[in-house]
Amino acid sequence: MDTFWTQSFNASESVETRLREKWTELLAVAAEEVESGSNFFSLGGNSMLLLSLHMFMSQEFSISLTLPELLENAEFAAMVLLVETKVVMDDKTIAGQNGTYLELEHLCVLVGE
Repeated sequence: MDTFWTQSFNASESVETRLREKWTELLAVAAEEVESGSNFFSLGGNSMLLLSLHMFMSQEFSISLTLPELLENAEFAAMVLLVETKVVMDDKTIAGQNGTYLELEHLCVLVGE
């Protein structure tokens, strides 16, 4: 059972951490200022910074996003959720409850295959 918990990771935390880091970089704010309800534009974002964020998110998370989607999801928590719903898992991972992911090779160890 230890293998499961040590080899899995929380995708939500990973997405949230990466997005928070990018927001702080682009907006020149402290990480503590980026909270769930923080709005990208209220923290100093503009259309050019949104384009940079769009490029980052598309590349970092290998997802297809539209600018209107980002505009509609300008709050931090909404943006995290948007990414999580668009992340496409490859065939070597399996989704679990609460956004946890597990490498299939580790699942085989758990079931004795």
